[in-house]
Amino acid sequence: MALILKGSALARATGRARLPLAALFLACVAIPVAASLAAPEIPRRPPEMLREAATHAVTGTIQRVYLTEARDGRWEVQEHVAELLVDGVEKAPKGSGWSQEGLPDGPVYVRWMTRSYRKRWWWSEGASPLSSNGHHGWTPEAGDRVRVYLARRAHDGFHTAEQNGDGGFNVLHPNGFERLAEPARGGPGGPGEGEGARLPR
Repeated sequence: MALILKGSALARATGRARLPLAALFLACVAIPVAASLAAPEIPRRPPEMLREAATHAVTGTIQRVYLTEARDGRWEVQEHVAELLVDGVEKAPKGSGWSQEGLPDGPVYVRWMTRSYRKRWWWSEGASPLSSNGHHGWTPEAGDRVRVYLARRAHDGFHTAEQNGDGGFNVLHPNGFERLAEPARGGPGGPGEGEGARLPR
């Protein structure tokens, strides 16, 4: 009789131990699966990588920012255009006419896009496309002094060189804007200085 009681107690204890083990197993399986189903985000780039990828790197003051919002299938899309008064050129292609001594004549219009998946997980066949969901940290406003890393007829993080072939200036994704202090408070600084590259919203 004692053996039967001991066996029953052992069975109950074993049953109780199985529940947390099963939960742990399910969690170990679910986390990688969920991560694979989430729409991947474009990784942030350090300043040296932004500068290398950019066709143009300039500093200046934002005059105006324009925004349009739309839905594209399962995506929330925001299209931004900023009017930028350039006060410094740190990188530009030879023959472009842009240099520290030859600034653009008038404002430059720079554009960028943020795109976030409206649902939490990607269930379609094939790999999910890149998004910028989750990196929203800073949107330049009128009066902000910035450094901007631009792509002209080049890959910007979302668009290929062919898609970006109309001659416009696209801000590199996801963090091609960098906030700078006003010149009176210490000058523009070098590439990567200031408060660090931030993602526009």
